[in-house]
Amino acid sequence: MGKSVLAQSSEYQDRQYWIETMTKIANPVLINMSQGTLRKNMPTETLSVDPLRKQVCYLEAFGRTVNGIAPWLELGPDNSREGKLRMHYIDMVVKGIKNAVNPKSTDYLIFDGRHFQPLVDTAFLCQGLLRAPKQLWGNLDINTKNSLVTELKKSRVIKPKESNWLLFASMVEATL
Repeated sequence: MGKSVLAQSSEYQDRQYWIETMTKIANPVLINMSQGTLRKNMPTETLSVDPLRKQVCYLEAFGRTVNGIAPWLELGPDNSREGKLRMHYIDMVVKGIKNAVNPKSTDYLIFDGRHFQPLVDTAFLCQGLLRAPKQLWGNLDINTKNSLVTELKKSRVIKPKESNWLLFASMVEATL
């Protein structure tokens, strides 16, 4: 037996609410990362005395945002309002990845062992790539793919702690 019109309407409203909430959270990171203005515009705070901790927070924001939004992105674009919105977000993430791995970009991210935290957040970015392979990896140009592989490999110098950090290193390797 089919759902009532009221139930269908409620489900639609719920989905709209969740999409609006997701995009409200993702927008500050993805809009700025895609435009090369994340470092310029993202406010940062840290209790750490390590000056590099502040520098790695951009990968943290981008990697975790991509990971969270990736399953929705993998649905791909279509002619619906939501499908067109997904295309917009796929484009922003792809442009953001391009900026993240381009040493000439103002939003070039730290993936290497100057700090230990990039291993964690590289793993989050990798999980996002694994969760949306067609829409993210599949939409990267060959130069960006090569640069991304180079940057991901830089995290290999970070020795994972004998804890869940082993999973972080494994996520990077699974992606490579």
